[in-house]
Amino acid sequence: MSAPFGGGPLRIITADERLREARGIKGVLTGTSGIGKTTQLLTLDPQRTLFLNLEAGELAVQGWPGDEVRIRDWVVARDLAAWIGGANPAMRDDQSYGPGHFARVCAAFGPAGQLDKYDTVFVDSISVASRICLQWCKGQSQAQSDRTGKPDLRATYGLLGQEMIGWLTHLQHTPTKNIWLVG
Repeated sequence: MSAPFGGGPLRIITADERLREARGIKGVLTGTSGIGKTTQLLTLDPQRTLFLNLEAGELAVQGWPGDEVRIRDWVVARDLAAWIGGANPAMRDDQSYGPGHFARVCAAFGPAGQLDKYDTVFVDSISVASRICLQWCKGQSQAQSDRTGKPDLRATYGLLGQEMIGWLTHLQHTPTKNIWLVG
């Protein structure tokens, strides 16, 4: 979501302008269980980092003095991504991450400016996010067969893929924040 397109002529961004833009680093920490991915949170400035805790595995970082949000359901995970990343002008008001979704989230959570104090968002973990998302997907009407009304696993996993890609892409396109994902 670098420079949104408006109704006017196409704006060309010069190299100097682009180089002056604040940009965050995006990264993924992957590996087997127990190798210290979550403990990388301890290396980050607790005053400037928001910990999105899906894992409930904060024992490894229990002494970390920074702010944390505990996420246990997909709707909250999706709303937080919208709040952090802002509105995606390419989406309609009725779509996730669109201006309407962002406005609803800000009405519920408060102004997104509250997040300005954070340079970094540390998400632990995308593995658990996908499990939470899968549970949400199983309850959606598009995960049921039109013919039989029974669960349709192909549709469920298709929806899971769409939801997870949308969520990760929205976080990735948060222009001014560092986003670290544990997997």
